[in-house]
Amino acid sequence: MAKLPSVYRSKNFVKLLVSQVVSKAGANFVEVGLAVFALRVARGDLAAYGGIIFAGMIPAVVLGWAVGGVADRWDRKRTMVAGDIIRALLVLSVPMVNQLWWAYGAVFLVEAVGLVYKPGVRAMTPDTVGEGQVMAAGSALSMAQSLIDIPVYLLVGVIVARAGSASPFLIDAAAFLVAGGTLATLTLPGSVAAGRAAATSFWSDLRDGVAFHRKTPVVGRLLVLSMVGVIGVAGVNVASAAVIQRLLGRPEGDLGWLLAGIAAGMWVGSSLMGRLGDDRRRYSLFIALGLFGFGLETAGVAWSRDLLVTIGLYVVGGFCNAVYQLPIRAWLQTTVPRDMRGRVFAARGMGIGSTAALAALLTGWVVSIWTLPVTLLVLAAFAVAAAGLSVFWLARAASAAGSSAAPAPASSGAGG
Repeated sequence: MAKLPSVYRSKNFVKLLVSQVVSKAGANFVEVGLAVFALRVARGDLAAYGGIIFAGMIPAVVLGWAVGGVADRWDRKRTMVAGDIIRALLVLSVPMVNQLWWAYGAVFLVEAVGLVYKPGVRAMTPDTVGEGQVMAAGSALSMAQSLIDIPVYLLVGVIVARAGSASPFLIDAAAFLVAGGTLATLTLPGSVAAGRAAATSFWSDLRDGVAFHRKTPVVGRLLVLSMVGVIGVAGVNVASAAVIQRLLGRPEGDLGWLLAGIAAGMWVGSSLMGRLGDDRRRYSLFIALGLFGFGLETAGVAWSRDLLVTIGLYVVGGFCNAVYQLPIRAWLQTTVPRDMRGRVFAARGMGIGSTAALAALLTGWVVSIWTLPVTLLVLAAFAVAAAGLSVFWLARAASAAGSSAAPAPASSGAGG
């Protein structure tokens, strides 16, 4: 079998890569900025930070039905560029208003825009590379984003300490504008750029996405599996702010050290998964191993009281995240037809987002009842349960899917 050309030879893919890396760097700054902002305003109450994460997740619950087909209906490039501009203005408003209630509102609106933006990115990615390169493209995006995460997370605490708590929001707004400008230069096939010619109702789009999950066993099972696993992941995201303060006795700005550990692990894991290729027969194994490893790592964090040990555990957690997330994404991108990707990813996001929102909201409250270590052990159990589901469900689904050829994403033929 001839070796496939590098995804980096596609100009379209490189532009998409640059836009996502810049956007991710800005998001990292504001992620820590929001944690510092919420904990300072609420005087260390973890529930305030959990509320911000919850506010960012509920758009998928209350608005997911309305944006189910936008990625298939509207011009994807223009929609994403507009989304970057709107999000830049919203992020800038947080330090200007300087009120916790508006931080909730701004985060809600930013993520509401993201409901349209994120399915567009995932639907567009296969069209920027050639056939057989979907896993390689996903790996390259994840590697680049993880690589930029490391210095950003290590620097953000220093920047906040020296430039003030408003600095992460200013940086994120600038990053959104740069990302949008880069996306504006993409050249895509007409059918992809224009979206669906015949518009139907939003309800119909949502029904299409849900129906595809029901009729395609592997897609439906991947959704259920992800919903169970995201309970652990979302809960740990909230708990990390408490880990740095309560278990390790460090200032909240040092949360960046743990997030840098996750990024380092994600980079290594993404590099490994990029070599897997579009081979669905091995996807289920890596998904199970990644979820199981994440569960064990979370249990380890519950017992650790040393900063370096905890950072090491977060590196393992980031590695496991890449090992299970990238095969899920590639499996979906190579199974769902091009003209259905936006609707399927949006319906999927609605299910996962509602589960993650509930987990984020409850974690801060549960910590006050069960203590942080016990809460982490419960979250670890959900990740291990998801690993068990993947063993029993996905291998059989992969065998069934292997008997019929999945629609291959067409090459854009541009820039490569």
